[in-house]
Amino acid sequence: MTPDGRTPSPQGSQSEVADELRQDAGHLKDSLGARAKQEAESRKGQAAQVAGSASSALDTAARDLRDNPEAPEWMASALQQAARRIESLASHVDGRNVDELGDEVAEFARRNPGTFLAASAAAGFAAARVLRAGVDKKRHERSGDQYGSGNGNDLRSAQNWPADENIRPTEAGGYAPAYGGGSTGGDFGGTAR
Repeated sequence: MTPDGRTPSPQGSQSEVADELRQDAGHLKDSLGARAKQEAESRKGQAAQVAGSASSALDTAARDLRDNPEAPEWMASALQQAARRIESLASHVDGRNVDELGDEVAEFARRNPGTFLAASAAAGFAAARVLRAGVDKKRHERSGDQYGSGNGNDLRSAQNWPADENIRPTEAGGYAPAYGGGSTGGDFGGTAR
């Protein structure tokens, strides 16, 4: 019963629940948006620092090349120019907030859709390579492989060699084709089985 003495209708309580859910969803959306912006601002600062470090390293390399009489001048000049452009990009990114950067990216995508798609594909490819390298490194660390340990866990051990490779290690310490029985002539550095 409601405070005024009426019995609530099922439709009334359903609409109240729906309104409450909409409000909760709106609050959640706002909260997640604020958290994402905060995280992006933090990452933006880190990216600007990394870019500044890269610029400094390129500048140092350019100076070292200029000090080396055998190094070509064009290489030092190219490194110096790259250092300046990276520094400019770092200060540009650091001087803008996340919303402004997002607007700039969206505007660039509208003006140059082909370039934007190509850059996005290249960035995706690079990110996939970096992530894959991290996964491979963790897998290697977990397996406890040690190079040349002699305990059967080193990478030349036949039981640890991937079956889909084109070469395989031999017991004599060399390599042989993985797709055939091999022969003494086909072995690289040892006797084939």
